[in-house]
Amino acid sequence: MTQRIVESPCEDTRLDKCTKALIAVAFESITTKGEFKLALSEADELDTFYTYLMCDPNMRAMPWAKMKVWFFGDVPGDISAQIAITTHSGIDAEHVFRLDETTVEDVDCCVCTGDPAELPSELFDRCTTWLVVDGGQDKQELDSSMLGGVVHRYVCGT
Repeated sequence: MTQRIVESPCEDTRLDKCTKALIAVAFESITTKGEFKLALSEADELDTFYTYLMCDPNMRAMPWAKMKVWFFGDVPGDISAQIAITTHSGIDAEHVFRLDETTVEDVDCCVCTGDPAELPSELFDRCTTWLVVDGGQDKQELDSSMLGGVVHRYVCGT
């Protein structure tokens, strides 16, 4: 397992780098496999990242029609990233799943905060690329050795 830390001077730059990495992984997967399988955390800390994903003009090229997406994590009622992304992305509803309601396939990319408490163990060896959008909160550090694939941590510099 390889870990790469991408440090950015500000929040906007960090989110730009992470969304560009996500779209690059998506197109690589579609080119090589014909589809892109993505797992997304429902963590509140990712709300700004998901807003970028839906609103940034550069992200309009995201190939939603060729994607399957699994959402994971606790979410209160109807306030969820799953609802927001599914509604605004145009992804086919048949390709959107809750991780706790279905068996996950091998996924190409998982977006999370790096909080070990949020990560479902069924993803540990089933994900090729991890995009950890680390807000620098005081939390337990993710032991990336427990994950398969490559871990890219996106942090803001101090």
